[in-house]
Amino acid sequence: MKNYYSILGVHSTASVAEIKSAYKKLAKVYHPDKNPGNAAAEEKFKSINEAYHTLTDFHKRERYDRQFKTSTAHSSTNRYANQSKSSYTKSNYRNQKQEQYYKVDKSYFRTQGLTLLVFVAFAGFCFIIVQAFQYFKDQKSIQRYNDVTYTLQHVNTLFSNGKVNESFSEINSLKEKGLVDSRIVDIQDSLIIKLRTRAEGNYNAQQYPSAIRDYFLLRQHEEPIRLETTLKIAQCQYALENYEESMIELKKINEERPDDLELLYEISLIYLNDIHNAREALQYLSRGKSLIQQSAMRKNDSSFQFSIQPNESPEIYFEFFETRARANLVLKKFNDAIEDCNLATYLRPQNGEPYRLKALANIGNLNYKLACADLKKAISLGITNTKELEKNCCR
Repeated sequence: MKNYYSILGVHSTASVAEIKSAYKKLAKVYHPDKNPGNAAAEEKFKSINEAYHTLTDFHKRERYDRQFKTSTAHSSTNRYANQSKSSYTKSNYRNQKQEQYYKVDKSYFRTQGLTLLVFVAFAGFCFIIVQAFQYFKDQKSIQRYNDVTYTLQHVNTLFSNGKVNESFSEINSLKEKGLVDSRIVDIQDSLIIKLRTRAEGNYNAQQYPSAIRDYFLLRQHEEPIRLETTLKIAQCQYALENYEESMIELKKINEERPDDLELLYEISLIYLNDIHNAREALQYLSRGKSLIQQSAMRKNDSSFQFSIQPNESPEIYFEFFETRARANLVLKKFNDAIEDCNLATYLRPQNGEPYRLKALANIGNLNYKLACADLKKAISLGITNTKELEKNCCR
């Protein structure tokens, strides 16, 4: 039988608040969103969740404690099970006390009767006390159940009327009072699901202001906070052209996933194309380039060379180097731009755009001969609208 107290790391006398605190800490570590693809973490989270829902429900916990104690009680009762039935040895006979004989008369029966009467009276009194105690206990439980029922009905009413924060405040007040009722956890989970569904509906309908409002409420009340919620907020802000606000949300995700190339590329594009901050974009592009070099380059003698074949490289590698070349051109770092273009043409030799960008970089370095050669290569690969560049470099 699973030891739910051991799973949550709490004592068997722990309060609901202590159990909740332990659950939150473990959920943050083993939640599937923080351990994608980790089957062991997923099983651990299931055990944690099972233990939490059992130990925070008064009736489930009482039943579990009774079963758990019963399963461990048999180990201490067999110490003297094999003792011999016969206790009358020769030495016992020698030391046996003389039998005592009692005279049975009216006094004897009177004493026994009084003893029985006292026992019955005392037992009756105890029975009445126990029944009275149980009655008041049951009445208190009924009152508490009714109070919780009324509050949860009020919670649903508040949520239906759009008072989301007020509804969650009511739930939190019940928890702070130490009330153990599985309905409280169930309705909280239900409201989270409803809020997430409503937010996704507004997002899909391109009702971005309403979606942002719902996603902010969702992030305020869901435990633990999902990265998907923050990403949706960023996407809504971007759709509303609130680029700086979108960037704040994306950076929060980047703190959780610093090695996510797709995310780094997305941030750099917004800085470069929407906020027009090439210097900031270059920082994220450089971090991405470093990650690519760590994973796709190997040491050969004293230098580093690509160890991946162009046709085996993901498209994101090419996009990073091409975009980094654009950022360097904006910042007039022409030599860095040429280096990025060379890496891009290595990965995608049939793409003409890196050759056009390299021609621009060579023009910036006043190397018109190389610029003209790069431009001709770009034209041969389908790049058009190059007349102005040809005038500048192919004289």
